[in-house]
Amino acid sequence: MARRRKLPPPNFVDRVLGIVAPGQALKNWHNRAALSMASSSYTAADKGDLTNKERTLTGGGIDRKLDEASLWDLREISRELDQNNGLAVGLLDRTVENVVGPNGFQHQPQTGNDDLNEQIADDFEFWLENYADGIGETHGWELFGYAKRTEHCDGDIMWHLDEDEHGGEGSLFAIEGHRVFTPRKPNLKDSYRMKHGFVLDGRGRRKGMWVSDETHEHPRANANKGVWLQAGEFLQWKRRKRINQTRGEPTFTPVIKDLDDRDELLLFEKVGAKLVASQGFWIETDQPSSAAAALGHTDSDNERAQYCEPGQILYGKGKATSLQSNRPSDNFDPFVKLIDRTIGLPLGLPYELVTLDFSGVNFAASRNLLNQAWRHFRVEQVKLGRQVKKIYLWWLKRRIARGHYSKYQNEIASGKIYAVKWGYPGWPSPNPVQDAQAAEIGIRNLFQSRTNYNRQVGVDQDQIFEELKTEGGEIGSDGSNLMDGSPVDAQTAAAMAANLRKMSLVAAGRFEQMQDGDFDPAELSDSEFDTYTQLAAMAEELEATGATTDV
Repeated sequence: MARRRKLPPPNFVDRVLGIVAPGQALKNWHNRAALSMASSSYTAADKGDLTNKERTLTGGGIDRKLDEASLWDLREISRELDQNNGLAVGLLDRTVENVVGPNGFQHQPQTGNDDLNEQIADDFEFWLENYADGIGETHGWELFGYAKRTEHCDGDIMWHLDEDEHGGEGSLFAIEGHRVFTPRKPNLKDSYRMKHGFVLDGRGRRKGMWVSDETHEHPRANANKGVWLQAGEFLQWKRRKRINQTRGEPTFTPVIKDLDDRDELLLFEKVGAKLVASQGFWIETDQPSSAAAALGHTDSDNERAQYCEPGQILYGKGKATSLQSNRPSDNFDPFVKLIDRTIGLPLGLPYELVTLDFSGVNFAASRNLLNQAWRHFRVEQVKLGRQVKKIYLWWLKRRIARGHYSKYQNEIASGKIYAVKWGYPGWPSPNPVQDAQAAEIGIRNLFQSRTNYNRQVGVDQDQIFEELKTEGGEIGSDGSNLMDGSPVDAQTAAAMAANLRKMSLVAAGRFEQMQDGDFDPAELSDSEFDTYTQLAAMAEELEATGATTDV
């Protein structure tokens, strides 16, 4: 906020000049006053305010501030933290666990053709399991999980899209950030330039990337010590804050100093506690001259004036005073927690989730903390889904070009074959009964759907329908549950029949028509009609027990 400032008083020159040339003196004073107001219109920008923190303001774009040498240092520091700092390791682990999940995302093609959807889904899963990793060690989603962790730690990660691997099936080769930088004297077109290892045209579009063929200790190498990849042969995943940022910034960048300070603080407290635990003491004496002589005599091996074994009682002149056991202090734990909360902010992680310690908060507070963390994880999942979609489209376009799916020319010509969505992993509810009741109310009053609810908790709706078909078929005509032999009363049977009828219409994609009373089963496709008739038959079987339904 701008603060009202006092005008500068006339100086000595103004006063002298005012005697002989008052007009010029007034003009000079006005100019100085305007300059003072323009340069300090905001208190935070006032360089004369000694309370403001001293900062280096270089100007220019983000690439000027995040130069190759600085990025190299930040990347190496973040990697060292990932190796030796338990809190940093926990932050990255919690993020990948919650974003990628144990099995990755559910791949759901949306071509409008069920047979084509199933075929593409099976082919892509086979590719992820067998060919995605060019090294051949991990499943595709496990590879993406490692890549997401590297992206957070290093700031970015690059992919080499190799079309020739595995007999033309294609594979991915991860390229870590330290291998991509600008070599010495690159040979470029006149209109091209290089930034952080990328060849850019005049509009800033990536036309190529240089990758070193060996590990360097600094971002400098000759151009013949690496390879050039052209546009279309590589992808970049990066953590960026600015739209024109060429390279990503390590997630730990704003909290590196906090992590270092925390480590030093813990180290100092540990040393203090060890001194107390070892019963360190000093001797008070009224004969300093003899004490000085004793200190002048040292053992040749350990240079000690006197040996003291654990539990030993010393006799002699003087008073022994032990160190007080006051380390760590009472306010040490809250202070460390405050630092930990600050460190978790760049990853959207509350302290309780980082440390897996919810002992200091009640249920309502923990629920709010989890909701905020899940919201951040969902944003990260959407970003990852868009990144993986580029790889998926690269894979699918190549398969189409090689003649796969040739009988689906309508879907290819219309572009529907490229439509896809991801089913993201969800999280277990901290209060499942309450959440289930809220979902039931929403579904009953038609402002929530089963599909949306299942999507939120990370469950595939199509898989649910298939399982319900199987379970529904195990209910006998007498209303008994064949799985455990327990009878089903008329009210429960009626509710189950109503739900089955609703599910049959939802599965067929005709729920809105049902609500309007404008539903004709003859309009269904073959697969939709099969689903409808199977579930409707289950409902009729339940109604045969004497239950009535009103759908």
